[in-house]
Amino acid sequence: MSVRKSLFFLSLFLVGVPILLLWQSQSPRASTQDPLQNLQIYTVQTGDVQAVVSAVGLVEADQVVKLSMLTGGRIAEIFVEQGDFVAKDTPLLRLENDAQRLAYEQVILDLQKAELQYAQLLAPVDDDAVAIAQAGLDNARAQYNSIANAVTSDDIRTAELTYQNWLATYNALIALRDSAPGGFGGTAYNTYDAQAGAASFQAEIARLQLEQLRNSTSPQLSAAGARIRQAEAELARIQAGAQPSQIQQQEILLNQLQERVNRAETTFYRTILTAPFDGIVSAQNTEIGALVAPNVKIVEITDIDPLWVTIQVDELDIRLIREDMNTDITLDALPDVIIGGRLNSISPFGQNVNGIVNYDVRIALTNNDPRIRVGMTTEANIIIEERTGVIIIPNAYIRRDRDNRAYVNIVRGDTLSRDVEIELGLIGQTVSEVIDGLSVDDIIAIDLATDRFVEPD
Repeated sequence: MSVRKSLFFLSLFLVGVPILLLWQSQSPRASTQDPLQNLQIYTVQTGDVQAVVSAVGLVEADQVVKLSMLTGGRIAEIFVEQGDFVAKDTPLLRLENDAQRLAYEQVILDLQKAELQYAQLLAPVDDDAVAIAQAGLDNARAQYNSIANAVTSDDIRTAELTYQNWLATYNALIALRDSAPGGFGGTAYNTYDAQAGAASFQAEIARLQLEQLRNSTSPQLSAAGARIRQAEAELARIQAGAQPSQIQQQEILLNQLQERVNRAETTFYRTILTAPFDGIVSAQNTEIGALVAPNVKIVEITDIDPLWVTIQVDELDIRLIREDMNTDITLDALPDVIIGGRLNSISPFGQNVNGIVNYDVRIALTNNDPRIRVGMTTEANIIIEERTGVIIIPNAYIRRDRDNRAYVNIVRGDTLSRDVEIELGLIGQTVSEVIDGLSVDDIIAIDLATDRFVEPD
């Protein structure tokens, strides 16, 4: 054997033996390998599927208002801090306002007094007042006659009794006035007070008459005549009631006082800053003792009920959505929380950004979570169609061709049937409805080894 042939056979041995050994080692393993071991399987079942339009956005407040004083002054009190919740009309801070407050309170008292006087003018003639005035006139006449005639001991006794009667009447009326229902300023109180005044007046007249009888001088007769004229005038005034001119003058006074009250009220409340709506104090930029000027923003109120999400939807999807559609909101800060929402408005005007036209869509959150903060990043899924209790499979198990026909791999026993055509119904983001080609409990698969399936667009 030549050297060349010897080298050829040696080379063949060195190469062939390893190949043979490798083939022998791989052949048994290949023959026993499970053909389904590289499959990811899914058992077909019923469930719900949603078709959605998705977009990202930010959580926004309903409104944010920066507040200022309408008048300048020095801060006397601050009632809130940043982060506090306040209800509408809650005082936020107050300027020094003692002068404004006193002026306001005084003009209110003046108005109340004028209203009481006006009510008295409009009240009907008081029969008791007429009776008292008539009694006063009768008494004046009697006193005159008594003085005109000779003064006797009986006359003096009568005068004493008259004086005592009037004094007793006055005391009785004072007691009735002090216990009158409604207290000071009430109708009964004012009536008894007027009657007590008249009784006091008559008692004083009776006392003077008594003294005059006791002294019995000629000037007393002249004074008695004057008292008769005075009593007659008082009776006539009471019987006539309030004059139209008096009522008109009182009405003018009431209007003037009401205008003064309105001006004083406005001046006073301009020194107090209040919340225009329920919200959170999102900024507070002053301190007690500081001087503030009008129209300088010192407090910011943020209305967080409801919270809103504004997203941009492109022109291809905008035709699919409408107001009042339900929306599921997820937040980057709260990944495990889904917040409900309702589509509130769609902007009629689009915005062209880099050739893509988007429309602003505003969504109201329907179940606020206290952990949600203004400015958080969100993803909104507007539910354009929903079906429940239908056969569904994950989109990852579906393959679609260029004609948009759908296929799946079906596992039947130990056999994998590839690319079995099915008919899809509603296509959702993660799962889709199957209306033909699969039944509940069928098993579908993805071949992980070949990686033949990709999630559809």
